[in-house]
This record gives sequence, C-alpha cells and structure tokens, in this order.
Amino acid sequence: MIWHPESAIPAKISALSRVASRLTADDAAALRAAGRPVLQLEGSPYWSPPRHVHEAAARALSKPDAAPSQGLWDLRRSFAAKLHRDNGIDADPRSEILVTNAANHGLSIVFAGLLQPGDEVVMPSPCYQYNGILELVGAKAVHASSSVETGWRWNLELIDRAVTSRTRLLILNTPTNPTGYVASRQDLLDAIAIAEKHNLLVVSDEAYDNMLFDGYKHISTGSLTQSSQQSQRIVTIYSMTKSYAMRGWRVGFIVAAPPLIAQFRKILEWNCLAVNLVVQHAAQAALDGPQDWLKEISSRFQRARDLMIEGLRGAPGLRFAVPRGAPFLFINVEELGIVGEQFSKVLLTEFGVPSESGGYFADPMCIRLEVGGDDDVVIEAANRIREAAVRIGNGTEQDVRPLTESGLIGPTDRLL
Repeated sequence: MIWHPESAIPAKISALSRVASRLTADDAAALRAAGRPVLQLEGSPYWSPPRHVHEAAARALSKPDAAPSQGLWDLRRSFAAKLHRDNGIDADPRSEILVTNAANHGLSIVFAGLLQPGDEVVMPSPCYQYNGILELVGAKAVHASSSVETGWRWNLELIDRAVTSRTRLLILNTPTNPTGYVASRQDLLDAIAIAEKHNLLVVSDEAYDNMLFDGYKHISTGSLTQSSQQSQRIVTIYSMTKSYAMRGWRVGFIVAAPPLIAQFRKILEWNCLAVNLVVQHAAQAALDGPQDWLKEISSRFQRARDLMIEGLRGAPGLRFAVPRGAPFLFINVEELGIVGEQFSKVLLTEFGVPSESGGYFADPMCIRLEVGGDDDVVIEAANRIREAAVRIGNGTEQDVRPLTESGLIGPTDRLL
C-alpha cells in the first residue's frame, strides 16, 4: 500500500482555511516575484517604535535568563499601569495578566481553555476571522449580522436571539476588524447584560485600542463592570502590534480573573513554554517610556483613511461606512453584480491592489481593504479601485453625496 502524507491529516485541519491576510500576502508576493507590480497597503503601523525600545531589546540580547511562563513581572506591572491609565481597568499583575505572543495567540489560549467540541460562540458580524481558531477546538462561530446602512452598528437584539443552550462565549471586538465600528458605552453595557442573562463569558478583543479616528474614544468592556461578579465574566485580549507599532515583535496580553489566568498559563506552557524574553523587554520599554509618539498611529491612519475615501468618490457600485477606528475599509460590492471574492481577485491580479474577500469576515458581498500606507500609494490604490469599479459596473462614474452623520458614503440614489 502506498502511503500519502495527507492521509495523516485530520479532516478538521484539511478543511481549515488559511488566515486571509497571509493568503493575500503570499499571492501578492508571487505576483511581485513574477515581475507584476503590487501596491503595498498596510493594516498595522509599518514604522519602527522609538530608539529606546530598540535599545531595550539590544540590552536584553545579552541576558541569559529564561522568561517566566506568565511573563516578566516588570512587564506585567507596566501593562497593569497602562490598563489603569488608559483603559480604566484595575488588574493585579500577579494574578490577572498573562503575556502572550500577540492577540491571535491569546485568543487561541482562551478558546482552548474555555471551549469544548460542540460549543457555540456568538459574535457581532462582520467580524474578525475567529472561525479558524474556534474550529481548532471544535467550537462553532454564530454570527449576529449588521449592515452597512447602519454604519455596521452591532445589532444587540440579534445577538441576544443568537444565544442557544450550547452558547458559551460572547466575542466583542472594538474597534472592529474589519468594519471600523467603535462600540458605544451603551453597546457594551447591553452586551454585558446579555452575557449575564444567559450566563456567558465575554471575550473582548481590543487589539486596536489605540487606533481611533475623528475624536472617537475607545471604551474597554472591563471598565464598565459594576461588581466583582461582572468583572469575572470579562476576558480581554490586547496586542502591541497595532497599539504600540510593534508589528514584528508579537507581544500581547490576556486580562482575566485569577482562576482563568491560572488555567490559561498551563495552556501557554504546553504551547510555547514562554514568550520570547527579548521582545518582552522591548514591550516594557514601550510601555514605560514616553507615550507622545503613539499619537502618530491614529493620525497617520486617519490621514490614509481620508485619502482613500476621497479617492473612491465617484466609484459606482461601492458602498461603505466610514470607519471610526482600525485600519480597514469594508466595502460592499453587491451593486457591481459580483461577490467580494471576485472583486478582490480582479483588484489584485488586474490592478495590483491587495484586499481580502469579505467571506473570510462573515459577509461575502464585501471586501476588506487595508488603508494604511504612504500618501502616493493610498491615492494610487483608490484610483485603481475606482477604475475597476467603473469597468465592472456601468462604465460611468457617479456623483457621491457628502458624508452623512451616519458615516455612510455611496451613490446619491442608492442609500436611504
């Protein structure tokens, strides 16, 4: 009998999708290798943190120490200070904070620690690509959809109705990847009430907590709890990839009640023993040092967002809500008569603009577009997207009404 390696792969792994952004990056790299130009758009800060962060990493290179599995004490203490100062959360660094290899690692640990095969997890959608991490532990994503016409505002009624006897967790993500929706205080209070009503834990993904636009403010779910019982329901995920421009360093945090952190730590130990010592020292320097440079993250991405939106004026068949946070534009292409996967493929292969199908984010009629990058790159990307829409659509550009209070933008005769 001839043995084939793929026969050893479990069905759930064979069926697992790749992470959308990584798949697109590979496709773009292949085109570049073949001599085809592809624009470089960015979905996280693409510049280095300040010198003092690099200097801390350089000093750590000579340290022979092994990192503790929960993370360096000084780093946890520094992050606790950041939580108190910026997020309105008081967390004990001794027992309520675990250092991870950024947010995806933290999510994997949390799902492995809290879920069993057959469990369900409810989330507002469009949403981040949680399904792959959930499938690895045999759990199922249940989506409570929202619409571009409401600015992708969470539908709390649908969230409540989506809960069944199998539901274990409610995932919240604000600012939201991919829509850019920023949850209000009332959104979060209502979500906490739903969790209490159905006896659920809330996993609050706040990876973009420092990337907000137009004066919007991030509200951490954990800052709104009114009792110790409420606070114990909240598990919060943070990432320094976006909030501290440490894309290549891979540092994040889980904040949760002590009994949960103790279990999550065990999973991390069997997964990777500990997070890299050098990057932990760099992260501590970023947290302890001057913070003024962090304002650049929001300002540069807001400028890129504005350039992209301005460049898309006149594009037929494209509808989107202006993102109030996060580095993406989630564009509905239904009126072009195609689905997001088709438009994304055309943009990359024919126009050299990378994007992802909205199907990865629970809305196949959309594409997710990273909006960051140098001014000339963003402007050129918008021009090419508009050209693609004109070619696929009715062949003419249209007047686009000004931005409305709801944040919607689209052809004058296509939105109420």
